[in-house]
Amino acid sequence: MLSDLLRVLQTILDTIATALPWVYVVVLSLVVATLCGVLFLASRIGFIFLRLRGQHHVLCPDDGRPATIQIYALRGAMSGIVNDPKRVVRTCSQWPERSGCEQQCLQHIPRLRYK
Repeated sequence: MLSDLLRVLQTILDTIATALPWVYVVVLSLVVATLCGVLFLASRIGFIFLRLRGQHHVLCPDDGRPATIQIYALRGAMSGIVNDPKRVVRTCSQWPERSGCEQQCLQHIPRLRYK
């Protein structure tokens, strides 16, 4: 009876030993797939951030005068992971006189294309 139990235990250990390389392959595949996903998202966030940062020269829709604006680039990049990035003006050369504007000048900045 004890020998039967030892034989069953040996069979289980042999099965695990032969299946172990496959476990490594599955785990390694999952790790690689996760890293690829993280790298894809990081590159997309970086691309959007680099496109939104800095100064943008636009025409103010209220009075038609040129204005220089800056956008919250990190907020836009984080919101652009799945959808179009949300753009919010951080600074404007027309402020504080026109600080309550509706930020329609953002429509003059070209949309980001990922194709």
